[in-house]
Amino acid sequence: VRRLNDLKMSVPGSSQFAEYLRGAVTASTTFVQAKNGEDFELNDYASKTLMIEPTLRTKDELDEQKEKRDEAFAKTGQQPTLENYDRHFNQERLTPDQTVAEFTQCVERSVPIVSRALGLEDIPLDYPINIVSLDDAGWTFHMTYRKEGPNVDLNVSNRLRWAKGRPEELSYHEIAGHLLAYSNWKRNVDSGLINPGYGVIQIPNPISWADEGIACDLPFLIPELYDSLTPTGKFMAEAYLLNRMVMNNLHVMANNGTPTEDIKTFAKLYIPFETDARLERQIDSRSTNPFSRTYQLTYADATFYFAKEAKELGQKKSLDLLKAYYHKPLTPPQVKSLIQELKEN
Repeated sequence: VRRLNDLKMSVPGSSQFAEYLRGAVTASTTFVQAKNGEDFELNDYASKTLMIEPTLRTKDELDEQKEKRDEAFAKTGQQPTLENYDRHFNQERLTPDQTVAEFTQCVERSVPIVSRALGLEDIPLDYPINIVSLDDAGWTFHMTYRKEGPNVDLNVSNRLRWAKGRPEELSYHEIAGHLLAYSNWKRNVDSGLINPGYGVIQIPNPISWADEGIACDLPFLIPELYDSLTPTGKFMAEAYLLNRMVMNNLHVMANNGTPTEDIKTFAKLYIPFETDARLERQIDSRSTNPFSRTYQLTYADATFYFAKEAKELGQKKSLDLLKAYYHKPLTPPQVKSLIQELKEN
């Protein structure tokens, strides 16, 4: 921590990279301190690790998104009832072969749309995809990106909730979102267009907020991508946006002392198909685990933010935002400053 603080004090200037590097070092020192038992209030912890201040979503915002999710579900041919939602998410699971097939097909459809929209058709996305089945892992998709390139694991364990449409949502998020952005950042580092320090990214990190928020919201930022989704894919995009809005409030409530039963009652107003066990795991990890307490906020806070801004910016300016982000990593203040500039011009 002392060495990192010395490094932070030695960073010169007020460039975007200097601002980023100071924020990245602050995130690492704060995370180390939290891992070592230091207690941080949520707002202080989020500010130091992600450069954000968590904000509760309002009832009107939640109700509006719930209506959109229910409408999208009805367009798949199913009435938005508790029984049908429970069947979709908890009972009818894709087989491993179905999961891989849906993921692969959706990558082939979504990546060209995003690449073309951003002028990145010449970025090669050559990556080995390892199909694994790890019952004890909580993740569905894991990627490492080293100098030699990316390595991807897709976890098709039957213990995970592989509902229909989930591989479709995952495909644009992970490949058209994360992998395409990282590949262009690497190219820009290698060609000297951006500081090589951008090529060393630890987690938690202030850039994770835009990283996850944009990957989640690509269909809302690129209408052509949304239109290309299947009816189930469109439903899952709307459902995951609502889920992350609910988890945002659950996260804040779990950290401000709200009783567990009250949090579960709130969550089930919007996602009644979630089991008590799943909600209790979320409440526990988001309030006690130093990593989840910060990183889970990147999805919870940023997904609503970028979906909202996409509506206000419109298609052209949303693409301008994406092109800036896919050029180099951006911190939350840098994103918000850029969006303000786009709105004014």
